[in-house]
Amino acid sequence: MQPIPLPQINTIKEEPSHGVYDISPLYPGYGATVANSLRRVLLSSLEGAAVDSFKIEGVDHEFTTIDKVKEDVIEVTLNLKSLKAKLLGDTEQATLHLEKSNPGEIKASDFDANSEVQILNPDLKIATLDKGGKFELTVNIIKGRGFTASENKEKTKEIGVIAVDSFFSPVKHVSYEIENTRVGQNTDFDKVIIKIDSDGSIEPRQAIVEAAKILTQHYALISNLDLAETLAGAKKDLEEKINEAKEAQINNFHEEGQAEEYMPPIDAKTKVEDTDLSGRTKNALLASGFKTLSGLIRLSEIKLAGIKGLGAKGLEEVKTLLQRVEE
Repeated sequence: MQPIPLPQINTIKEEPSHGVYDISPLYPGYGATVANSLRRVLLSSLEGAAVDSFKIEGVDHEFTTIDKVKEDVIEVTLNLKSLKAKLLGDTEQATLHLEKSNPGEIKASDFDANSEVQILNPDLKIATLDKGGKFELTVNIIKGRGFTASENKEKTKEIGVIAVDSFFSPVKHVSYEIENTRVGQNTDFDKVIIKIDSDGSIEPRQAIVEAAKILTQHYALISNLDLAETLAGAKKDLEEKINEAKEAQINNFHEEGQAEEYMPPIDAKTKVEDTDLSGRTKNALLASGFKTLSGLIRLSEIKLAGIKGLGAKGLEEVKTLLQRVEE
C-alpha cells in the first residue's frame, strides 16, 4: 500500500504583514482539517503584546472627563485598545510614558523612547489637547496570548490605574480556500490556499511556522501515549524527591537546637501577589505594572529604586526576594 503523500508549502505572495501560501497535495479531506486547525491556532495561540492598563495624571477612574482634553477617559481607553506594540527580546512587560502641554493631537509617536518597545502604529490618535491643558499618560504593556477582558484582570489598589481589554494575537485575519489538485491519476486531493494578515509584529511566514509547531507539540504527545504517561510519572517522582530533599535540608539547618529559616527558590514566573513581600511593596509593584517576578529580575538596582512607592524598606525586600529567583 502506498503511503499517504506529504504536502509541500509554497509561497504565492509575501509582504511584511501579509502572506498567501499554497499547502498541497493533501490527502482527500485533509484540507479542511489542516487549514482549520492552523487558522484557530494562528488567531488564538500566538504570543503578542497589548496594553494591560494605563494611568492619566489627575484622573481617578474611567467614568470622568479630563480637563482641557476633548475626549473623555472612555474614548481614550478605546483608542489605547488599538495601540499595537512589539516587546523586544525577552521583555515580558514594559511601561510607556508621555507628557504633553502643546495643544493639538496626541499620538502614539509622542511616547518617550523606550528600547524595550517598538510602537507599530505611531500615527494612532490617543487624545486631543486644548490650549492651556496638560496631559500625562503612563501605559503598561505586557505579553500574552488570545484575549483577556479587563474585568478578569487582577485589581490594583492604586487609584487611577485603569485596566483595558487586551487583544494579544499578532494575527489580525486568516482565511483559506480548498481546491482540488492532481496526484498521479487521482484528481480529488486537496490544495489549501491560506491567507494571513498580521499587525506587523510578526511576519506571516513566522506566524504559520509557530502555529504548526504548537500543533506538532500536541500531536507528538498523542502519538505516543505510553511515553506521555511515563513522562508524567517521572515528573511526579521528581517533584516528590525534590520535596523530600528540601525537608532534609531544612532539618540539617538545625544548629544548637534552633533551625535557621530555609528560603526555597522561586520561579521567575511567580506572580507578585503570591510572594511573601509586604502588602505595601506588592501594591507598589503591581501599580507599576509588574505582575510577575520576570519583569523585575533584569532591572538594575537604580531602576528598582525608581519604582514609585517602593521605598528603601521595600527595595531591600525585593532585592532579597530576587536572590531566590530561578529563571
